[in-house]
Amino acid sequence: MHRKKKIPVGFIVTFVAAFMLALSLTALLVKFKPDMAQFMGMIFFGSWLLLSFIGVGIVALAKKKK
Repeated sequence: MHRKKKIPVGFIVTFVAAFMLALSLTALLVKFKPDMAQFMGMIFFGSWLLLSFIGVGIVALAKKKK
């Protein structure tokens, strides 16, 4: 029978932390640079994606060392 692989908790925490950080970064950027408000969605999605990749890489390297 096929065994399901569980997603490590560290990855889930990384995605949530990256989401919160990207959201606050977007809110601060729009607050201080109101003309960037039209790009709010792109900035949020791009920063969340980038932070997620960086975070997952760090978690994977930390797990590999153990």
